[in-house]
Amino acid sequence: MTEAMWWEIEDPEERQRAYEEQDIPVYALRDSPEYRLASAANWARVEYAQAKRRRIMAEGKTCAKCGGEIGGAAYRYQPLLQNGYGGTTYRRRPTLDADPICGECAPDWLPELSTRVYTLHMYPHNVQCENCGREVFFVSASERVPAKMRVFCCDDCRTEAKAKRSSARRVEPHTMECEICHTEFSATRSDARTCSPKCRQKAYRQRLRV
Repeated sequence: MTEAMWWEIEDPEERQRAYEEQDIPVYALRDSPEYRLASAANWARVEYAQAKRRRIMAEGKTCAKCGGEIGGAAYRYQPLLQNGYGGTTYRRRPTLDADPICGECAPDWLPELSTRVYTLHMYPHNVQCENCGREVFFVSASERVPAKMRVFCCDDCRTEAKAKRSSARRVEPHTMECEICHTEFSATRSDARTCSPKCRQKAYRQRLRV
């Protein structure tokens, strides 16, 4: 029985394994009738590998730089200047949206970064993940971490914590009076105060005026 070529395999894991074993690049088939099939299979293979890599990084167990195990502490870091170290756009948000990396790949967590023109004063922080309790190292422009700031070691912890908060607010349907139009409505959340999006927007504008 003839061994199947890597572009003929449907299973993505098996196709990747066969691609590495056969080592037949797409450009080598440019003048062959199999080129179109191999090209389409190669795009699918790359997209699958990228999606798998994003899934691994979202779990917060694998370093986004070296691919090694992160361990008990996750470092979340991005350049303090959004356009690179020679750019001009100052990053004001904490670096909690960065992919988690391990301690060996983490940069020096110094409170300031000097450039040729000016010095950016940034502060390193070490806070436990709100969901799993793992240590999270990040940098922000604030010397103190705000009390209401939510810190997570990975995207999965953020999603899980959000689901827990949402389920905790769910209650049995009960009758309430809208604080804007004063009509009665059936509420299914413990923090419900308005009967419709229109009234919710009015309540938000009133809070802004205070």
